[in-house]
This record gives sequence, structure tokens and C-alpha cells, in this order.
Amino acid sequence: MSSKFVVIGGGAAGIAAARRLLDSGGDVLLLEASGRIGGRAHSVRVGREALDLGCSWLHSADRNPWTRIALAEGFQIDRTPAHWREQWRDLGFAAADQEAFQAAYQQFTERALTYRNGPDRPLSDFIQPDNPWRPLIDAISGYANGANLGAVSLHDWAAYEDAAGDDNWRLVEGYGTLIAAYGKRLPVRLDCPVSMIDHRGPRMRLVTPQGLVEADRVIVAVPTPIIADGDLTFDPPISAKREAAAGLPLGLADKIFLGIRGDDYPHNAHVIGNPHAACSASYQIGYLGRPVVEAFFGGDCAEAIERESDAGAADFAIGELARLLGNDWRLRLQPLARTRWRAERFIRGSYSHARIGEAGQRRLLAQPHDDRIFFAGEACSASDFSTAHGAYETGIAAAEEALAADRRPRIVTSMPLMTAPSPHPTDIATTQTDPDPMPARAKPCRPFLRRLFGWIWKGALAFVIVSVLWVGIYRFINPPFTFTMLGDVLHGQLITKQWMSIDRMDPNMPRAAIAGEDARFCLHDGFDFGALRQAYQRNQKGGRIRGGSTISQQTAKNVFLIQSGGYVRKGFEAWFTFLIEHLWGKRRIMEVYLNVAETGIGTYGANAGSIRYFGHDASSMSPTEAGRIAAVLPLPKKRAAIDPRGFVRRHGNALAKYVNVVRGNGLDSCVR
Repeated sequence: MSSKFVVIGGGAAGIAAARRLLDSGGDVLLLEASGRIGGRAHSVRVGREALDLGCSWLHSADRNPWTRIALAEGFQIDRTPAHWREQWRDLGFAAADQEAFQAAYQQFTERALTYRNGPDRPLSDFIQPDNPWRPLIDAISGYANGANLGAVSLHDWAAYEDAAGDDNWRLVEGYGTLIAAYGKRLPVRLDCPVSMIDHRGPRMRLVTPQGLVEADRVIVAVPTPIIADGDLTFDPPISAKREAAAGLPLGLADKIFLGIRGDDYPHNAHVIGNPHAACSASYQIGYLGRPVVEAFFGGDCAEAIERESDAGAADFAIGELARLLGNDWRLRLQPLARTRWRAERFIRGSYSHARIGEAGQRRLLAQPHDDRIFFAGEACSASDFSTAHGAYETGIAAAEEALAADRRPRIVTSMPLMTAPSPHPTDIATTQTDPDPMPARAKPCRPFLRRLFGWIWKGALAFVIVSVLWVGIYRFINPPFTFTMLGDVLHGQLITKQWMSIDRMDPNMPRAAIAGEDARFCLHDGFDFGALRQAYQRNQKGGRIRGGSTISQQTAKNVFLIQSGGYVRKGFEAWFTFLIEHLWGKRRIMEVYLNVAETGIGTYGANAGSIRYFGHDASSMSPTEAGRIAAVLPLPKKRAAIDPRGFVRRHGNALAKYVNVVRGNGLDSCVR
């Protein structure tokens, strides 16, 4: 067997990568170790019901690429809220206790986030062992991370918290059904595990039970234990990849499905089995209006339940539900299915979490090797790990890298020299005595170099003149559009913007922006070198890349440049920052920033954001409203200020408190 591109692993990442390669006209082959594609996305039918044994929620649904794919494929999306924060009818969990727990959980998360920029630590460090709500928080860590608090990295957890959206939807036909359907057109070899990638020669050779497979480029999209445990090896070895995979083990989350007899049952209800125990399940009762209960276990509790027999596991779940709903439910519940993800030979767990101090391994695992071996999978995502959309995005990224590498010319390091034929003896005299009538002369290179430097000088001068005029015009005329807006329009995204002068805008908005984005805005000349140094030091530790840009730098980028471009764009950004600082002044910079910054998908400016989220313009904003808009600014395509949860709610509330601090300390003096 032979193919230009080979993808190893038929989960969400592998399917996404293979589809991207196939849609680009590439010669691609997908090798899957098991007898089906989908990986940890697996839907089965029991009677009339589709049960998601693996991933089941479209997390961050508003930006989840599987949402778009589902709509295009005609799948039904149910947008009913998950009710995870509610206990149906307060059963076994009094309203006062729920309030106390929510306060304890918020205190835990805020304390953890306070230490996020320090050395990595386990999440267990941020809640006392004797706290009465420690067991429930431990159980929630099991659901979310597949591991208990003591095994979860602060830096890893914080990266996910930053990125996670608030929309969580379900697919009526099943998440696994969608992902498998997306891979239907792919050329696939099932029951074909790859045990070794031999990358010594010009073409790679993959060892499988079905024979050798040759490839020019390989995308590895297998769960981390397959690499860490040595089931998939490389020749020569790539020890850095094995170490990275070992630092990102799979936690465990398992499910038990119970059928409900009778028509009298709650719809879309949620309960925690025992809110005072670390080993307890989260139950979705009658979800999608179906007579089914989905019991969800995580962490150490899931490890213990997985060791139980089918009858023992079902008895545990039925017992917890009977204590809440009444003993008559013991007769109404019947086992339908269960999962044992740890026992799955080619998977061995549910989703990855970083060991303490190992959050940076995600970035290392995702890096290509030798421009020929590429890596994908949820563990390669810096912030959307443990999700199917994180897997999809890494699969697309790996495919794009492979395509780009394939387009680059091969560099030949050496060439054999051709030997000139020996002259005939009779020609030697002629060769030695006859002068060359047209002797070769070296062509001078100075005129060309002069022309080259002249072109460079003229181009630089023209750029300086045009950029100064451009910035000068925008000192008096509001920018009609930005390259980011243009990109949205070209991709079919409708945009909303409505300019509001800083004189009319509520002063709480610039104060919140200063509090959240650039506390030294009125004190620096466009660059905060202390913040840049701190960002560099944090990024050297690995994990999610963080910036140290000021509001002036962000304005220069948003108005005059594109979002991508790396260090080249950073150089132009510094030039435009210098110009607007000297030609505009702080007040105009803040005015432009608050009118062109993205405040949501397709929404630009604080005024448009206020209208979208709060139903009124930005001329009158409370500190809380301004804080929530400011909390969206760093990641506008992943956050929303309306009905905020998680990081946006916590950070927005914190910024609302800092609004008065900014005013009281005169940190907004340059924009008043």
C-alpha cells in the first residue's frame, strides 16, 4: 500500500485532517486501529434511542466547527440548557446548601486564577481539605478533567477556563453519528493499527498487520497512551514526542445509561447523586425528552466503577437515583448500556489532562517533526483539549501544515559532479596554444546592488510617507473599516458596528478597558516593557501563549494591519503604535479602540456590543456591563457578555470592581 498522505487514527482529529486533505485533492489514506471510525465519539442505537457513549455535548457551540458541519449535514441540534448548576426540585440538595456550594466553588476558582501566573500547582492547593464542599468540587473535577483535583495542573485548567464558551448543545442523532458521517467519503483501512513509523528513508514506511504502507507525509492522530506506552514507535526514535505524550495522560469519565419504564418522568432534569461525596454521578434525566437517564462518573470514582461488573455498576447508579426519586424507581430503571473507556485497547481513557508542570507539553506534542510527521488530537490543543472541536481544529491545522510542506520544494544537499571527457591527444596542443578570441569577463555586480538598495530605499520612504498620511487622516476621520472586518465579510459573516464618540460613551467603558487590558495606558508611551517582559517569562514556561500588548498596540494592529503575521507584523505594529501615540494622543486612541475592537462574533465596538448584549447603547453603562464587555475583548470569538458564565462572569465582575479603582487612582486621567 502507498499514499502521499497517511493519517493514523480515525477519531475526530484524524477524520478532520483526512477530509481536509481529500477536499484539497490530496492522495490520502486513513488507518484506524479498531473496527470503526469516530474514536472517543461513538453513538449506538438501543431500541429507538441514540446513545452517545463518548462525547455528547457541542461545547462552546457558537464557535464549535461541528455545529456548522451538523447544520450543513441536516442534523438536528437541541439547544436546551444543560442545567448542570441546578438540582431538580432541590432533591437531596437544599437551596441554601446549593448557594453555599456555589459561593465555595466561586471562591475556589477565583483563588486558583489569582495564582495562574506563578509556578504550576495542583488544583487541590486552592481549597482546604476540610472544606465541606471539597468532595463535590473533587467530583466536578472528575467530570470535567477526568481526574481529581490533586492530579490537575493549574496552568492547564486555567487555559481551558479562558477559552470555554457558555453554549452547550446536543445533537438529536448523536455526536458520534455526526463525526462518523463526516468521515464516510474517506478511504479507510479498519483494524489496521500502526506499530512503527520508519522515517529513515526518502519515503516513510508504516508497519501494520495488513502489511507495509508507504507515505510521504504522515499525520499521527492517536490518543496519548498509544505513544507514551510504546504501542506506536518511531525509527529513529523521537523521544520528545513520547515524553510529551506521557505528560498528557488520559483521565477517565464513564457513562451508564438506564431506561425509564412508564411515561411519567422529568424532562431535561439534572441531579447530583450525593452532593456530599466525591464518588457520585451527575445524572441527566429524560434528556431530549427521552425515557433515558445518562449517569456520568469521572476521576477516581470512574476508575472504581469501571472495575465493577455490569450489574454492580448499574446498582450503584440506580441506588443513588432511588434515594432521590423514591424506592419505586428501582423497578422503573433498567440498564441499557455502559462504557469502559480505560479498557478500550486502542484508546485507554477519556480525555487528556496535563500533569503538574507539564502544560507546555501540549504545544510540544503538536509541533511537526522534520516537515514529514505531523501530530493532531485533542491533547494537541492548547485550550480546547478534552473536546471534539479541539480535536477537529488540531486535525485541520496538521493537514494545512502537511499540505504546505508538500508544496515546498525538496532541498538536495549534494549533487555528483559530472566528469568532463578527456581531450584527444591531438587536441592538447591546440588547447594549450590557441588563444581564446573572446576571453570571458566577470560581470560587475555593483550596478545591480545599487539598483536593489535604491528600490529598498524608495519603498521604505514611500511606506513612511503613506503611513504618516494614513494615520494623520484617521486623526480626524473615523476608520470606515478594518482588515478584520473585511475578512469577516469575505467569509460570509455579517458585521455590526455603530460608532460612538468618547464624549458620548459612558466613562465606565474606557475605565473597564484600562482595568482589563492596560492598567498603565495613561502612563506609558505606547509600549509597556514590564508587561512584555512578564509575558515572555510566562511563555517560556509553556502552556497557552500570552501577550503583553498595550491598548495602543492593539489599536494599531486592529486599524492598520491584519491579525496574523508573527514577528513581521509586530514590527509594523510597533511603527504604527509610535505614529498614533504622537499624532493622535491617548484620548483618540481610546476612542478608536473602543469602536473597532471586536466584542463578539461579527460585532465591532463597545456601542454595538452594548446594544447586542444589553439592549441599549453605550452612553449609559453600569460598571458590571462595562466589565463584561471588557472581559470579552481578549477572545471575542470565544466569549459572550450576555448571560456570562465561567471566566467571563468572574473576570467581568472583577473588572466591574476595578472601575472605581481606575477612577480613584486617576489611571484614566488621559481620557477624561
